[in-house]
Amino acid sequence: MDRKLSGFTLIELLVVLIIASLTVGLVFTGMENGARRNKETEFVQAFASGLKRARLDAGRSGRPALFLIRPDKKLCGAGPKPSTSIPANAEIFADNVSRDPDTGEVVVVFNPDGSANEREFQIRFDKSRDFRIHVHPLFGTVHWERKA
Repeated sequence: MDRKLSGFTLIELLVVLIIASLTVGLVFTGMENGARRNKETEFVQAFASGLKRARLDAGRSGRPALFLIRPDKKLCGAGPKPSTSIPANAEIFADNVSRDPDTGEVVVVFNPDGSANEREFQIRFDKSRDFRIHVHPLFGTVHWERKA
């Protein structure tokens, strides 16, 4: 009695399961990296928006407005009480900055005419991904870009 059995062997099923689990693992890793990069970009946009808000506040009020970075509390933002949290994996570097000697806060001053003391910020995430934010000294405009 010759019976021909059809179906898959145990080894074939195991190979398919291994390939499927590797594919799923790679997809989820890619999605996680994408979500982390989105959060980083959102923070950089919030940082730049805070700078722009301080510039607008100076123009509206007719008085100098401040943008503060409090490295000890991991906060930044426009006004005397910054409220934007700096992510734990972020480092902020600045050239030619003014620092409050008592608190160590980085201070960017926007004047009512729209000018600012020139600032160049670099935000680095996980010691590998960099963003550059530039505040123009004469016009006070804010531009940011991802550095390669």
